[in-house]
Amino acid sequence: MSKNPQSEQAVCGLFSTPGSGKADAPPDRVPPFAEIWRGEEFRDWPPLEWPEEPIRPEAPTRRLIWQVRFLVAVGALTVAAFFFWIFTPENRGEPWFFWPVVASMLYRALWWLVEWMDYARPKFEPHLSPQRPWSVDVLTTACPGEPRGMILRTLLAMKAIRYPHTDYLCDEGDDPLLREACAALGIHHVTRKIKKDAKAGNINNALAQATGEIAVVLDPDHEPSPYMIERVLGYFEDESVGFVQSVQAYRNQSDGLVADGAAKQTYLFYGPVMIGMNAYGTTQAIGANCVFRRAALDSIGGHAAGLSEDMHTTMRLYAKGWRSVYVPEVLTRGLVPSTLSAYCKQQLKWACGSIELLP
Repeated sequence: MSKNPQSEQAVCGLFSTPGSGKADAPPDRVPPFAEIWRGEEFRDWPPLEWPEEPIRPEAPTRRLIWQVRFLVAVGALTVAAFFFWIFTPENRGEPWFFWPVVASMLYRALWWLVEWMDYARPKFEPHLSPQRPWSVDVLTTACPGEPRGMILRTLLAMKAIRYPHTDYLCDEGDDPLLREACAALGIHHVTRKIKKDAKAGNINNALAQATGEIAVVLDPDHEPSPYMIERVLGYFEDESVGFVQSVQAYRNQSDGLVADGAAKQTYLFYGPVMIGMNAYGTTQAIGANCVFRRAALDSIGGHAAGLSEDMHTTMRLYAKGWRSVYVPEVLTRGLVPSTLSAYCKQQLKWACGSIELLP
């Protein structure tokens, strides 16, 4: 297990760019590829500053919870009254039009009721500090075509995590520049010749070489905070906990209208919905920034394959009896689609992945 005495600022300073406000490292400490990044993609990915303490919402008061429950009850009665009214014979229209419309409204109403159940039962987990040392692996992926500057920023952020850990880059393209960067940073560069099961297979290939008790899985655009690991390890003291999920936040929300809307669309899910799901023991593992107990992953044969590999993995973990914890803290920041085409492609992938999991 490698220790990381360098601070985030020191690691980022190793690859500082002109005009970034950070001093360059001494010439004898600058890796040979650093100049390439200064003049190429790295300049488009400025360092990400983190607050000293993680961003965390305050737990609601008991009075506020009961106010929400009252509103949920009123909403449920209103929905019931509406459908009682619309199903009366005199309010029915042409069957070919009436029933499809009513079916769509019933689906939406069911969606509301499920969401409202989450709002009515929030569960905020208190912070738990780890009681013993844990061996931790931090893994991220790289695929051909992804911006190398973005990947390098994530690698630097991984090295800046304070808790002792071992870093892995699962590189599908075996990029020579990324391989050289990993060698300079002390990160294990892992690739494979037989490429199957997409992201899940890529991560499972690296897990076969990793030995940590805990596996942190990050998307290449999600930069972890320096305190990410220490904020989640304490929950694994409960031997039934298989994974811990935190908020998915974004650092490019101000890129435009699409990015702003796409980010805000997620606030409801990563806020009251997931906080409520935590109370029911149905927290969803998110592949972009999830922390797994290695024994839990091994019990299901590693990451499950599919377009929605994180949802598939979650289902298998629950089927094996593992529990989950949701921590409503911003411990990573990633990128949200900033163009309409990228947003539609993302949503279509998720929709197809969900349909793929239907029996």
